[in-house]
Formats: sequence, C-alpha cells, structure tokens
Amino acid sequence: MTSPRKNGLFLTKTTRFLTDYCKGRHISQFNRVCQKMSSSSAENRKHQPNLILASSSKYREKLLNRLSIPFLKQSPDINEAPEDFETPMNTALRLARDKAKKIGLKYSSSFVIGCDQVVECSGKTLHKPMTKPRARRQLAWISGKTVSIFTGICLFNSGKKTFQSDVIKSSIEFRHLSKIEIENYLSLEMALDCAGGVKVEGLGITLMKTIAGDDPTAIEGLPLIRLSNMLRQEGLI
Repeated sequence: MTSPRKNGLFLTKTTRFLTDYCKGRHISQFNRVCQKMSSSSAENRKHQPNLILASSSKYREKLLNRLSIPFLKQSPDINEAPEDFETPMNTALRLARDKAKKIGLKYSSSFVIGCDQVVECSGKTLHKPMTKPRARRQLAWISGKTVSIFTGICLFNSGKKTFQSDVIKSSIEFRHLSKIEIENYLSLEMALDCAGGVKVEGLGITLMKTIAGDDPTAIEGLPLIRLSNMLRQEGLI
C-alpha cells in the first residue's frame, strides 16, 4: 500500500524510503552515489603530489633535497628559446613561470616549483656547451671578465592558480685563465652540462676571483633562500 502522492513523491510503507517518483530511484541511493563521488574526489586529491619540482636537472634536485621536504620531479619539456628583444632577466622569469604552470595545470591541488637560469657575459648568452671544444671556447671568453647570472624562481599554487615569482641576480668575476689552466680544468671537471662549462659547486670555484649575490644557491641553479620564503607563505615549511 502507498500513501497518496504529494509533490511528485510517494512513501512506501514497506521500505519507508523517500523515492523520486519520476525516476524511481531512492533518495538514499542518490545520497550514497554523492558520497562515493565525494570520497573518490578526496581520494584523488590525497594521491596528488603536494610539491613538484618542474625540472629534469639533477643539480636542482640535489639542492631541493637540502630542505628535507618530500617532492616529485617532472620535466616540463618546454621551448627555452628567448623571445625577440627579451632581456636575460625577463627570459629567466618567464621560463620559470612557464615550467611551473605547465606541470601545475595537470594537478588540482599541488605546488609546483619552476626555475630557469640565464648566464650572460659581455652581451653574449652562455649555454650548456655539451662538448669540450665549446666548453673550451666559453671558458676562454669569460676569462678575466664578469659574468651575470639571472636565476628565475616560481612557486605555482595549482589549486588557487596563483604564482609567487622572482629573479635573483648574481655575478662572478673570473680570473685570467691560461690555455693550460683551461685544459687542466676540463680534464678534471666534466661540466659540459653547466652554462659556460663552469660547475660552481665543483672545481669551477677555482676559476673565480669574486662572487656577488644575495643567495649562493642561486648561482648553483635553485635559490633556496627565496624559495624557502615562498614555501613559508604557503605553509609548506
């Protein structure tokens, strides 16, 4: 037996469940579906990485490990060519933001670190030499000169779609390097994957006369002082 319909609904005496008359589904079933969907969404958020380093650099990975915060590393794989008439500082900042955003848009509630570095000497941008002949030429070019280093850093909050970003400028004055010094250095330090062929955290320090900058880790590729402040703003440290 059923009670008379009221507002398109009826109540069965046997089940005592409120039912959608048009679709024939119990409201209680609908609630269970909603709860399941909510639990599934929460489960997805739980399994999302909280902190991601948008980089394939083993040097940046090693630097970030110093903060003792769990993180994942993913390569953003973007075009790093500078835009026309773009300054080295703007290039470093734009690429840091682009790297963080590209990885961050894959997640709904993660924090993504993007970083980029542009090294310039006397109007010439120094890239990773990748071969000894190129490294030899770059080291000869910076001999006795001052090199400017622009390190862009960005922390992207994928949940809020907000950025914290900055550029740290550093400079290194190099000693006058003889051909023999350059050859000896290249035989001992395989820094072909470092801009200018100089590994600051390795034997490259012996080639330098002075270093100037607010954060020594910015020269190595990831400015931990500035990044720590960003992470603190998000409550991550």
